[in-house]
Amino acid sequence: MNTSSINFESASKSVELGSAAAILEHWLQQSPNLTYFTFDQISRELANQIPAEQFNKLLLRLVAEGELVVKYLVKVGEGEYSEEQFDSLEEIPECVFDSAFEPVEVDDDAKIPAYVPAK
Repeated sequence: MNTSSINFESASKSVELGSAAAILEHWLQQSPNLTYFTFDQISRELANQIPAEQFNKLLLRLVAEGELVVKYLVKVGEGEYSEEQFDSLEEIPECVFDSAFEPVEVDDDAKIPAYVPAK
């Protein structure tokens, strides 16, 4: 993921979000092969450093500032997501394929927001 295109400056200056911004920025720099990340993923990996509520506020701010874009994935197995990213929930079909090209029916609980750099 091209994390250099994400501008954390505004969030970093926030008293409430500064720590979360620094931790997320560092984590993304240490994970250069990511094409997206999910809230569940960062909550799981960084929960011992910053409360999930702060990460949620940070992500909302970065989306509002145009630094991140929300895409949607479909969870097709434990820790496995559809390869295709969707721009909206309405675009997600009733069936997607897993990594073995097996069809997977999509239910609402399987629709997961993911974050990608806007630029």
